[in-house]
Amino acid sequence: MASVHQRGKSWVVRYRTPQDTNAQQTFKARKDALAFKAEVEVATQRGTLIDPASRRTTYADWHAQWMNHRPDLRESTRQRVQGIARVHLLPTFGHLPVQRITQPDVQAWVSAQTVAPATVRRNYGEFSASLEAAVVGGILTVSPCRGIRLPKAVRAQMVILDHDEVESLAACILPRYRALVFLLAYGGLRIGEALDLIPSDIDLDKGTVRVVSTLTLDKGGRKTSGRPKSEAGLRTVPLPSQVKTMLAEHMDSYPGEYVFTGGRGAQIHVSNFGERTFKQAVTKWSEQRREQGLPVLRPRVHDLRHTAITQWIRLGADLPRVKTWAGHTSAAFTLNQYAGYFPSDDSKYMEALNAGMVKRS
Repeated sequence: MASVHQRGKSWVVRYRTPQDTNAQQTFKARKDALAFKAEVEVATQRGTLIDPASRRTTYADWHAQWMNHRPDLRESTRQRVQGIARVHLLPTFGHLPVQRITQPDVQAWVSAQTVAPATVRRNYGEFSASLEAAVVGGILTVSPCRGIRLPKAVRAQMVILDHDEVESLAACILPRYRALVFLLAYGGLRIGEALDLIPSDIDLDKGTVRVVSTLTLDKGGRKTSGRPKSEAGLRTVPLPSQVKTMLAEHMDSYPGEYVFTGGRGAQIHVSNFGERTFKQAVTKWSEQRREQGLPVLRPRVHDLRHTAITQWIRLGADLPRVKTWAGHTSAAFTLNQYAGYFPSDDSKYMEALNAGMVKRS
């Protein structure tokens, strides 16, 4: 409970904080002191009382504290989040006390950003998460990230390749990377997962590839191996026999510590492969298609994974199987991401039900 005491011509409200420390606030008028006392008692009962010391906590201080208490983050994710804060969050909010950030402030910041809608939503997501954590940490009672209108993000168009297109694209890349293209396009691995494979992860007898780690970056931007982001990422994926044969020939031709290596036998850097080697192959392939009068396609490395997953769906693989092979955390994500590729023709199911009914009549 709070109490009011007179001190000379002032009135002092004394109370206990949620951290079980003594706090007080002084008022010139007794009515103001009584009103504050009532507010403190109501907030105490509701569990929303804030320690007055936290009123001086700036967003920059809070964000640093929050990041220090997130041991679940992989180093590459930590670097990405800190980069978002450094470029997009701290310049606007870093100097402000957390409790002085208002909902209009947040909406104005969102509306003023000139980056792509998907980037705006990413920046806002990080900011909102940090302020929700401030509520949990007793810095705020309610997050100002409520009712914020965000720009509509347009999902990047997937480039799905057919068998001939995969083969012709692979023919345009350096020979030591052709098996990698086929593994991505038919095994559905993420590029970081594929580049972290070691020979023992490939079971040539069973025709499977085991994913137990992925290539990430440490604080200094150096390559390092880490576990997949979720337990679902730990998986064994079956491969077509032709891809198995390609991998066997590849490992015979380019033996090394890792299945896929660069020209000097070192592990490949994810960005170097995607931004240089693969892009060069796509450019060469696009020129060939233009000369042949075919539509120019410009797939990203990740589109090879999309290609594999859509191929599985088109062949009739059930949703739980696709989710498992892809390493998705939930079937809902799989369905949302690839909804347009699941069969939409209900006639064969209705015909089967009808046939069953006819037999009983």
